[in-house]
Amino acid sequence: DTNPLTCCCGGQGLIRQVIKGDGMAFIGAMGVITHKTLAPGETLLVDTNSLVSWEDSVEFDVRTTGGCCTCCCAGEGLFNTKLTGPGEVFLQSYSHGKFKNYAIEWYLGNRASA
Repeated sequence: DTNPLTCCCGGQGLIRQVIKGDGMAFIGAMGVITHKTLAPGETLLVDTNSLVSWEDSVEFDVRTTGGCCTCCCAGEGLFNTKLTGPGEVFLQSYSHGKFKNYAIEWYLGNRASA
């Protein structure tokens, strides 16, 4: 996918890892992992940071959510990810970014009180 909009605003970047073949694969994710099988034409709109993996048959796109006020005042992003089936999708309830921010705040808070 070399679409500039999905690369810059979709949160997945230009280079994406592909897993193929038989066997077991370990994928890093946090929180509750949700598996969803999308029917042909079925769409799922999710927070970009919640997306873990999706099949090649699933169409990946981004949609705007709100505007600058939503982004700056509500702590939300400007874009959500739109997935259109058919295919399988895996989502996480707690992103690595949220965990990292929490861990940094916790560490700095405990360090200051020591």
